[in-house]
Amino acid sequence: MKILRIVTILVLLLPVCGCFPIQSFYPLWDEQHAAFEPGLVGGWVYADSDKEAELSFVESEKEAYLVTYIEKERRKGTTQKSCYEAKLVKLGEYLFIDFASDEDSIGERMEGEVFQPIVPMHFFARIEVHDDILRLALLDDDRLKRKISDGEIDLPILEKDDEVILTAETARVQQVLQQFAGDKDLWDEIMELHRRPK
Repeated sequence: MKILRIVTILVLLLPVCGCFPIQSFYPLWDEQHAAFEPGLVGGWVYADSDKEAELSFVESEKEAYLVTYIEKERRKGTTQKSCYEAKLVKLGEYLFIDFASDEDSIGERMEGEVFQPIVPMHFFARIEVHDDILRLALLDDDRLKRKISDGEIDLPILEKDDEVILTAETARVQQVLQQFAGDKDLWDEIMELHRRPK
């Protein structure tokens, strides 16, 4: 029996941007729009009064990255870790990153399970790399829903509780993100990380 593997995507970026990423059934990445940025490799840190977080990128096969996210809560003294696979996508003049869970990490968590009815998912961010600064921005779910309701954006979604799931296939999502990549009203606050000194 084939086990469907879950993509545990709701932890990354939550502590530093205050929101859950919008999930997608389909990847944003395809070969036609594949990109790679060597300058992304390494560790990137974010810190505030409550938490310290680090994103580490390691080059893997086929112009992809293995990403490790570590979050430390200062008051509780706790540390959490998640692992992801990621690929860059170039749409027009903008660069995006497509995250999915690292299959090896999920396999370890699923060990011993007979069957779990779970579905692989993706989530995306707009990304900028400038020397020692990394900027990430997520789609704002409320603003996206408003633009869809107003007819400004034609993109099928599912809504469950407070979550938004994109159901459009890769090409359609690419078209929308490229068209609205520069629309400040659609994107959440930019998260800025700094390269960890070697």
